[in-house]
Amino acid sequence: IDETERLLERWRAAASEGRSVDLYPEMVAVTSRVIGRILFGADVARTVPQLTRFSVVNDELLRRAVSPHPVPRWLPTSHNRRLTYELTQVRRIVDEIIAERHSETVKRPVVDMLGLLLAARDAENASDRLSDTEVANQVLLFLIAGRETTAVTLACTLIQLALAPQWQATLREEIIDRLHGRAPSAEEVPQLDRTDRFLRESMRLFPAAYGMNRSPRDDEILGGYHIPAGSWLEVSIWGIHHSPAVWPEPEAFDPRRFDVP
Repeated sequence: IDETERLLERWRAAASEGRSVDLYPEMVAVTSRVIGRILFGADVARTVPQLTRFSVVNDELLRRAVSPHPVPRWLPTSHNRRLTYELTQVRRIVDEIIAERHSETVKRPVVDMLGLLLAARDAENASDRLSDTEVANQVLLFLIAGRETTAVTLACTLIQLALAPQWQATLREEIIDRLHGRAPSAEEVPQLDRTDRFLRESMRLFPAAYGMNRSPRDDEILGGYHIPAGSWLEVSIWGIHHSPAVWPEPEAFDPRRFDVP
């Protein structure tokens, strides 16, 4: 809520001057700050500028994913060197923050994800904890998986709102009726039914994770087809979401398709 209000202040200034805003970079910025606060709490100010490096990391990982024959990471190509450098820089920041948390003489309350990961202990063995490397891996995974996809989803959803004035009115009415001018709490968000359905339809039509892949360890039978162990299976989420066999009128944007019967 804090970060959204900060975003809206910028937009009000732009609106009063008749200026347009570039929606996607705005969503990347607000998503980066939200994720930074979730992960690092008070350390967000020093981490958010470093999150811009993940655009480079995501681009390089996507390039490798769609390449029919990606070269091994150990080969010193320009792309491999760039990916390695950017990952090293981001990891250095995370490692430094973890080390500083360990060195604090007065422990701060656990108010962020990093603190929870560092404080986590096995239920049956209190001395069993995640290593610092494991904690850093979890943080990096959260950053890679959650930042770009969330920003894409928000941008596409706002575009759909701009294209559907009647839904703007519907969602505004729901928010006024349910919240009466208050900012929503986490418990109240699920009560915004029409807003939830609008978001679901946006994610159906424009899935940020538009595909995924799997490789079976053993021979499998899938839909009557023999899948040998070690095969590379690509699942098109975009294709499923736009398939008339799954969705009636799949190219139409209609949040009502998620209405509860």
